[in-house]
Amino acid sequence: IRLSQDILKGVSENYRKIRNTFRYLTGNISDFNFVRDQQPYEKMLEIDRWALSRLSETIHACRKAYESFEFHLVIVKLIEFCAIDCSSFYFDVLKDRLYTFRKDSPERLSAQTALYLTLSALLRLFAPILSFTCEEVWQICFKNGFWQEESVFLKDFPEILPEWEDKKLRQKWSQILRIREKANLSLEAARRAGEIGSSLEAKLVFSGGDEAEREVLKSTEKDLEAIFIVSQVELSDG
Repeated sequence: IRLSQDILKGVSENYRKIRNTFRYLTGNISDFNFVRDQQPYEKMLEIDRWALSRLSETIHACRKAYESFEFHLVIVKLIEFCAIDCSSFYFDVLKDRLYTFRKDSPERLSAQTALYLTLSALLRLFAPILSFTCEEVWQICFKNGFWQEESVFLKDFPEILPEWEDKKLRQKWSQILRIREKANLSLEAARRAGEIGSSLEAKLVFSGGDEAEREVLKSTEKDLEAIFIVSQVELSDG
């Protein structure tokens, strides 16, 4: 077994990302009752359905890796999901909805439904490897009435619901994320130039681009400010 300060630093950094993901999830569903507040899949916001689609890909990859005893791949896929899909994008976009919308608003409950399902799945997928941490989080949630089983080890691995397997949705949001990367480069350039501090001080103007990009932006026009975390977005034909 290789061991060094750099390896230990990398492992501790990954553990911090995982634990912070659990903290965000448990904190933002603390007032959520799954039986009472769960939103049907078809009524959930599109970005929340995308999050469940990415979760389904992660579940599939992890179950396959467990079955072939490739435990390192389990960790790679889970950390990728926690750090890239959740922390770097989805959690950031959700903050306004979770912190400023009415507690019983359909938009907030849609987000909480996705977060609840994500936490339940992640705890079960991580449990064979991060046993104590997952049991600790599970016990906290059990005391808050989130689920009936007293231990994460009394649950099976998560199953993938058929409706989560939406290939068109994945393709659309892959394109949105590519556009978001381009936009972030422009925002970062403006930040370095001292023109803005937070991205919320900015207005994004999209002009040109190919037809496919324009169409995908128009189809999510009302959500673009939240997706790019800016105050205004304008789609120009210039």
